[in-house]
Amino acid sequence: MAVVPFRLSGALSRSKTGAGFEETFRRGLESYLTQTRRFAILDRSFIAEQDQELSFLQGKGVAKEELARIGNKVGTDFLITGVIEKAYSYTKKLKMRTTGQVIKTPQIGARVSYRILDVASTQVKFASTGKIHQESGSLEGVGDTLSASIGEKILNAIFPIYVLSADGETVTLGQGGDTVKKGAIYSLVWLGDEIIDPYTKESLGRNEKVVGSVRIVDTQAKLSTGKVLKLTIGMNALMRDDFIVRPRKGPSAAAKRAKKMKNLEKEFDKEFDKDDDDEKDGKPEKW
Repeated sequence: MAVVPFRLSGALSRSKTGAGFEETFRRGLESYLTQTRRFAILDRSFIAEQDQELSFLQGKGVAKEELARIGNKVGTDFLITGVIEKAYSYTKKLKMRTTGQVIKTPQIGARVSYRILDVASTQVKFASTGKIHQESGSLEGVGDTLSASIGEKILNAIFPIYVLSADGETVTLGQGGDTVKKGAIYSLVWLGDEIIDPYTKESLGRNEKVVGSVRIVDTQAKLSTGKVLKLTIGMNALMRDDFIVRPRKGPSAAAKRAKKMKNLEKEFDKEFDKDDDDEKDGKPEKW
């Protein structure tokens, strides 16, 4: 598998902001997938440097044994690519009528559509869209966060994290390293019977049912340990049936915006209440 450059949509293709974000995002996605230890990631960013080293191996004074390494290049089975649809960073200004105070809020975000392509057949094996919006930080930080989020989605679509064993309230999971964070909470999912498409006869995966939640308490290079927080079935089932864990979904962007607006409304109410109190105390209103 290889991560190749993403295309830039519209005006982004002519801006340094778009090019810088694409490189940050692509490097982050490549690093994340490599750290999972589930994919053989081939480099497609430093071809010139690799060709230079191969030319050196064929030069004078190099041991003949080194020549045997020259023919070891392999092609990719799958390509990960897509389109950077949005990448923005600006400051939004809101002026309060009562006090004249100007509230400055950073607006930083991006939207990326991505897909996994089978090189031999050109078939799209997996496709989705990732987006993020923050009111703090930097565009580079947004690129790192979004690449990790998309990498996690790709990993869980192809190689979900299996529960390898269970001992009381402790479970051992088949994934570790930097891709599993200590303290993170995952949904515990029971795997049922396989589902077959009635038309193509292709396997669509197994039936899934969320039966609890797990918090990561320790991580190793290839494994991690979790504590069962909630379970709607008997503990014995964890040692008998097949289970995986999937990242829990956080609040939606719409819910975050609604919360932000609610907080602003509270600030406005406080300002109005303060003005009313000043008028009652006979203090002149400030403009």
